Amino acid sequence: MSSDSCMLSRWETEQKIADLQAERLKESQQREALRGELFRRVVAAQESERQRMARDLHDETGQALTAIGLGLRGLESRLPHDPEKAAITLHELQTLTADSLKELQRLMGDLRPSHLDDLGLAAALRWYVTKVEERAPIKIKIDISGVEQPMADAARVCTFRIVQEALNNVIRHAEAQNVHIALGYTDSGVHVAVRDDGRGFDVDRLRAMSSSGRQPLGLAGMQERAALLGGQVTIQSRPGQGTLIEASLPYHEENEASLDHAPAAGG
Repeated sequence: MSSDSCMLSRWETEQKIADLQAERLKESQQREALRGELFRRVVAAQESERQRMARDLHDETGQALTAIGLGLRGLESRLPHDPEKAAITLHELQTLTADSLKELQRLMGDLRPSHLDDLGLAAALRWYVTKVEERAPIKIKIDISGVEQPMADAARVCTFRIVQEALNNVIRHAEAQNVHIALGYTDSGVHVAVRDDGRGFDVDRLRAMSSSGRQPLGLAGMQERAALLGGQVTIQSRPGQGTLIEASLPYHEENEASLDHAPAAGG
C-alpha cells in the first residue's frame, strides 16, 4: 500500500472517529436539553401547587385566625357585662379553633406527610386515602401487592405525589363515586394504578393541549416527575368511562434529582 493510500485511510478513520464523537456530543446535548426542559416544567408545576396551597392558607386558615382574633377582642369587652353571651362566644371560638387546626393539619399532610418518612410509602398511602375519604364523598379501595422495597427518597415522594394528584383530580373534576388504587412492588420497580368511575375526558384533546404547552400542570407534573427519575406515567380515559392513571418508577436512579427540594423557578 502506498504512503498516499495509508494517509487517506488514516484520514478516513480519524474523520469517522470525529464524526462519531460529534454525534455523541449532539445526543448528550439533546438529552441535557430535554432533562432541563423537564426540570423547568416540573418546577412550574411545583410553583402552581405552592400557589394553590397559599390560597388555601389565606382562604381557610388565615380567615379563621382573623375571626378568632376579632372574637377574642369582643370577648374581652363582653365578659364583665354579659357572662352568658361571653360563654357562647367562647364556645364558638373553641369550635373555630379546632376546625382551623384540622385544616392546618390537612395542609401540612398535603405538603409532606410524616408517615411517608416514618412508615414508608404503603402506610402513607393508606393514611392519605383515609383522610381523603373523610372530606370527600367517594369510596377508595387500595390494594398493595409484593414486598415493599427500599426506595430512593425521590422515587418514594414521586409515587406518593402521583397518587395525590390523581385523587385531587378525581375530587375536583371526575364526579366519581369509587376509586381503586393498586400499588405493586416488582423486581424492577414500583407500579401504581389509580382508576375511577367518573365522567372521564378526551385523552386526544389532552395530548393536543400538551403539545401546545397548555396541558394542566397537575397532569404534566406527574409525567415529568416520573420522567426525571427514569419512569413513566400513562393516562387512559374516555368521556363517560372513567380514568386510569398508571405510573412505573425504578427504585433508584443514578444522579437522581430531589423533586421536593428543587430550586425555585426564575420566571
